Amino acid sequence: MLILKFILLLLIFVSSGYIGILVSAKYRNRVMELRNFKEAINILESKIKFTYEPLGEIFKEITKINKERNGISKIFEETSLNMQNEDVSKSWENAVEKSKSVLSLNKEDINVIKGLGKLLRQNRCFWTN
Repeated sequence: MLILKFILLLLIFVSSGYIGILVSAKYRNRVMELRNFKEAINILESKIKFTYEPLGEIFKEITKINKERNGISKIFEETSLNMQNEDVSKSWENAVEKSKSVLSLNKEDINVIKGLGKLLRQNRCFWTN
């Protein structure tokens, strides 16, 4: 009977540890994605301020830079492709919606990222391809 209790306690301890590792991995991935996204936004800001390139071209360059960062590069790639048919705000929002399944971000993060599309729409001089 004592051995059975010990085995059950060990099983509970191991399973709790494993669940903790899985939950912490999601938060670790979220932090990494937010850092990577911040870097991409810094590149976007610099390109808009100093090069005056069209947004479509800037998004393509950011996609190339972030190849290994799957979700982030997907957002910029989808946006650059959709900008030919839609305005930048709608393109951005649709790209974020498509990519949110591969990201570890929560709803608040997604809403903030979607808000960036509205800011880009306000800078109408950078829309053109």
